[in-house]
Amino acid sequence: LWGGLQPDSPSPGFATDWLKRKNLPVLYSIYVNDIPMTHKTFLGMYADDTAILAKNKNPKYTAVAQHLEKLDDWFEKWKIALNVSKTEAFYFTKDEKKRIPVIKINSGLSKLYI
Repeated sequence: LWGGLQPDSPSPGFATDWLKRKNLPVLYSIYVNDIPMTHKTFLGMYADDTAILAKNKNPKYTAVAQHLEKLDDWFEKWKIALNVSKTEAFYFTKDEKKRIPVIKINSGLSKLYI
């Protein structure tokens, strides 16, 4: 017995349901490993949370914004809606006069301006 299903069950649709449940860990691995990465950012993931970290002396050029552009396409491909209320950007700088750039995410499902 696996997940409440028996392999010899004669019910219609059983094979499809059984294969879907059996392959769920494999499908999740493919899905997670398909997330776009760049060489200028670090991607940290835990459960359903993701953090993108980048370092640059010029705040006008941000590797995070470029990474988010790639993620935007990925969100659309996998039909993922970004939870804007849980999304935040943090900038750490020694110079208080530097202007913080605007980051825009537009996956067609949600828009975020930080």
